[in-house]
Amino acid sequence: MTTLGRAGHPPAYAAAAKAKLDRDRKSFESFRQVDQAEHERAHQLRTAAALKTAQDEVRLWGEDVAELEPDAVSALAAFRLAEDQAREAAEYARAQRVAYERFRDERRPGEWSAEGEVRLMILADSADSTSADAEEKRVQRLAELDQADKALAEARDGLATAERQLEAARKAAARPAGQAPISDATIRSNAAYLQRNEIWDSLDRTDKARVQHLAAARNLMSDQEWHAMMREVLTTAGGMA
Repeated sequence: MTTLGRAGHPPAYAAAAKAKLDRDRKSFESFRQVDQAEHERAHQLRTAAALKTAQDEVRLWGEDVAELEPDAVSALAAFRLAEDQAREAAEYARAQRVAYERFRDERRPGEWSAEGEVRLMILADSADSTSADAEEKRVQRLAELDQADKALAEARDGLATAERQLEAARKAAARPAGQAPISDATIRSNAAYLQRNEIWDSLDRTDKARVQHLAAARNLMSDQEWHAMMREVLTTAGGMA
């Protein structure tokens, strides 16, 4: 005659149920270990790629700065030279114009001649033309200096931003990966175990929705009915209730 447990079922059923629960728990733990390993591997690959990208950005911006700094220095020197030349040309043109106008206005007897006035006028006009050319060159050099300064400033800003991103990438790479989310593979392979009350209640809303989407629908009995069923099956084995 078969011996019955307190719930009226042979103790072998309770033992089998407990053994299955142990196997399910170990299976879930094994899958979660794989989840964690894959999560950490992905974290390492992702942060290493981000770190490499940030390092490349710093290198490229640094090369731009190194290339543009001499250009800015040269542009500044060229502008200062053009500025000096424009100032000297303007001063010389004013002096020549004053000399011509004075000679023309005074016309001292014995000193004035048409040839002398024409010569001074030509000198004044030539000086004015030279001054205008020098001023045009000064304006051109100023535009080139502004362009060189702007390019260098943009490169320096880019380098500063890249250095901040590199520091952030280093910090991200140094941080632990954290707990892995439950993978789809783990859900599909452990659907029944995940729908047990003590496991189901520990899942957040998103994971519950994923379980419902990826696995067979959870038995919709109430918590009281679920616990009553488990007490009946497992009562002789120490139960889950």
